[in-house]
Amino acid sequence: MSFSALSAKIVVAAVSWFIVPVFLKSIVFKPPKCTSKRRLDGKVVMVTGANTGIGKVTAADLANRGALVYMACRNMDKASQAREDILKENPRANLKLVRLDLASLKSVRECADSFLKEESKLDILIENAGFGSLSHHLSEDDVELHMACNHLGHFYLTRLLLPALETSGTSDCKARIVVVSSRAHQFSPPLIDYDKLQTGKYWCYGYQQSKLANLLFVGHLNTLLGDKNVTVNALHPGTIRSDFWRNYLPNKLAYLFMFTFTFPFAAFTKTVLEGAQTQIMASVDESLEGVSGKYLLGCKIVSPAKYALDPVESEKLWRWSCSKTRLPLAI
Repeated sequence: MSFSALSAKIVVAAVSWFIVPVFLKSIVFKPPKCTSKRRLDGKVVMVTGANTGIGKVTAADLANRGALVYMACRNMDKASQAREDILKENPRANLKLVRLDLASLKSVRECADSFLKEESKLDILIENAGFGSLSHHLSEDDVELHMACNHLGHFYLTRLLLPALETSGTSDCKARIVVVSSRAHQFSPPLIDYDKLQTGKYWCYGYQQSKLANLLFVGHLNTLLGDKNVTVNALHPGTIRSDFWRNYLPNKLAYLFMFTFTFPFAAFTKTVLEGAQTQIMASVDESLEGVSGKYLLGCKIVSPAKYALDPVESEKLWRWSCSKTRLPLAI
């Protein structure tokens, strides 16, 4: 084979490696989009983790619909910059910042207190913030960090803000709690092993177990809400190209290496705009009015793993969460 022929084949292979996946995603496997045009004038929203990624996109979208959006973030410098970015696109956006570190129950309490000093009602609570890592860490409250950030902090925030949600909800327009879970729950052992998580024996399942906890939490909370004018749903946003992966690949060179050699897969991941669509839909879409206790993926209701619907495990998680936060079982 001549050098020119070999060079041509290498070029064709390289082009195919990078171009074909992009074509397939944009034409054949185009991600779904929230089509609701619903306005949110006069509504109050809180989005956790709104300083980056799909949280920032969601905050901007709901602000564009007329809502007052509280951006609940741990890093206030990044939150302030995110707010400025949104205001550049929409100078009329009504955005407020409130500090929230989900790894600290004290910070969660302070966040809720700060919010309730300003507002008596909350129409939509979007529990978007998340943490992922392949290492084992404990929070300042001595809870495995995935469970602390991805479940317990949001559980506590929900309980503290539930009266404000109940105040805003009506029979015609219920308040909404939107919990960002993940398809990763399907790769979790079917039972949450609190001891193995705590001791680090489940270091490789921390994220998956916390995402399973999201779904068990939604299931039990939905049961307890009964006829209250509040709904709660969970969702998987998709695999997204965002800085969520910074804790898995903290080295930028390693990230670039992985991106290059896994590009056909990476090309099928979503942008932050695409990834935010399901949680925006869950927050505003008219078709979900009164719908509760469901799991969404790709802007439609789907079924999670069967063990994510286990009422016994849901109640066990609820009791564990109440004991950690020193809250009563009843809401």
